[in-house]
Amino acid sequence: MYIEEGVWQDLLRNKYLKNKTLTQVCKKAGDSHFWMGLMSVKDQFMMLVKFKLGDGSQIRFCEDIWLGNLPLKQHYPNLYNVVRKKEAMVSEILNSVPLNVSFRRTIIGIKLLEWNHLVARIANVNFQLGRDIATWSLNKNGSYSVSSMYKFLTNTGTNFPKQIWWVKVPLKTKVFMWFLKRGVILTKDNLAKRNWEGSKLCSFCSGHETNEII
Repeated sequence: MYIEEGVWQDLLRNKYLKNKTLTQVCKKAGDSHFWMGLMSVKDQFMMLVKFKLGDGSQIRFCEDIWLGNLPLKQHYPNLYNVVRKKEAMVSEILNSVPLNVSFRRTIIGIKLLEWNHLVARIANVNFQLGRDIATWSLNKNGSYSVSSMYKFLTNTGTNFPKQIWWVKVPLKTKVFMWFLKRGVILTKDNLAKRNWEGSKLCSFCSGHETNEII
């Protein structure tokens, strides 16, 4: 997956990534709305990326897809539940013999069987020259596109009629209807759950506010 180079890419790396990779950072207080928006879909984004192993410095051993078609945390859930460093990089794990992995408790039974199976799979894995290569699973050419990500986000789990985006009404009205369908409109009862100190009464009927559809 080719990552463009340019001024804005450098700005983002310097401001948010520092010496880390995208997989190693998360949103924090003080981040811009733009970056927080990116971080909120990072996990979904990474589930659509498959890595080809290079030096292993860009790939999370358990979290990313690099060995098979699923992350190792899904292949070996019992091991993942007790591993200490869940976001350790492949280069960190594979650079020593035995593997540089530690667990919070002794692995026995099914956990030991999973561990032996994992070690056997990794035995034939070798680092390659150069950086790790990421490919985008939603496009046949492996390259990322905004349109493919947008379609994935809007068509996954929302089941919202596409026709709404074609209606000739202001965009903010379309967005409001999309939020309404997803049940995320902040009516007074939802605000009250967040300890809102305003009036809990409906502005129209003076009754208690509710978002239930009758």
